[in-house]
Amino acid sequence: MRFLAYAAIIILTLGGSTQANEIYNHGYIGKPQFDISETRFSLFDASGKCKYYFNDIHFHPKNFIMRGDSLSKIYIDSEKNCVKKVLANSLPLLEHWDGTTQTRPTYYTHDKSKFYWNSVSDIPTFEEYRKLSDTEKSKFIFLINGFLHFDMSSIDAVKSTLALYKDLPIAGFGEIFGEHDIMSDQMNPPSKIDSKAMDQIYELAGKNNMVVMIHNNLSNRSFKGATPTIYRKDIENVLKLHRNTKFILPHAGVMRNIVIEDLTVEISDMLKKNNNLYVDLSFVVLENYIMPKGKVEPEWIELIKKYPDRFMIGTDYLGSYGDFYEIKKFIPLLDALDATTANKLASGNFEALIQPRSYLDQ
Repeated sequence: MRFLAYAAIIILTLGGSTQANEIYNHGYIGKPQFDISETRFSLFDASGKCKYYFNDIHFHPKNFIMRGDSLSKIYIDSEKNCVKKVLANSLPLLEHWDGTTQTRPTYYTHDKSKFYWNSVSDIPTFEEYRKLSDTEKSKFIFLINGFLHFDMSSIDAVKSTLALYKDLPIAGFGEIFGEHDIMSDQMNPPSKIDSKAMDQIYELAGKNNMVVMIHNNLSNRSFKGATPTIYRKDIENVLKLHRNTKFILPHAGVMRNIVIEDLTVEISDMLKKNNNLYVDLSFVVLENYIMPKGKVEPEWIELIKKYPDRFMIGTDYLGSYGDFYEIKKFIPLLDALDATTANKLASGNFEALIQPRSYLDQ
């Protein structure tokens, strides 16, 4: 599970500056921050019914070595835990294992090995989907991500995938990797969101009413406090060039040790200037920004109420739903909102934005 990866990160990074980490340990979570066994995190009301129904905007059915639970198991687990729909996307990179370690790394923080691009990352999941029952199929919608994000020829590969899988509910492309903390140094070769290669993909998405999920941190890593949002311009350049395309920014542009002062101000300004931007609140956004002291910060309530149609919930799980920590942790935030806004955040905005296509409009 992801919290094991957090522990690994601590081991890898502590020691460089113990004092700095004691002062500003932002993002390094050795274990889940919240005790989801507390009543306030319950998915169910007193009668045993789901308090909210969720649509997961950010889920990876397989991890960085193409392993994960079957889609049938993911279907069963999600049904038990109030998740109606899952937007699934593959990870387009595989972690190199040179054999010098006994245990194969499964996450980018486990060692410093390079990642190489995997142009067939979608195929195993797409083929598995075809074998599901109609009931199971109704759970999943997909993004295409098995292509070289830096290659101008990738547009042909993407069109081929769409043509081969006309029967699948495909809603767009991503999670496109750009600026990505330490993983940016491990990509071989690296990728950028604002490139001619990706422009073609964005244009295709816009023509077909598809979405694009772009992972690009707003700032660089820091162990000593806040840093300026130097990569925000890269995101906004893409948004301005492709106004007819709708973009999702995963985990509000932050990750571990991305420390941004007044993140709500930054996100609010981006949403105001860019009507084609939507924000996914997965990963460490809740722990580090929305509920850093265990209670919902008022400025986040105000921000979500100001843009009630632009925020969505994602788990960013890899290969399994596990203990559903990444869904349950959002219950206090939803409870802090009015019912209409809470339901939009949990599921309604997903339904309004995600329109799966089963064909390619040439």
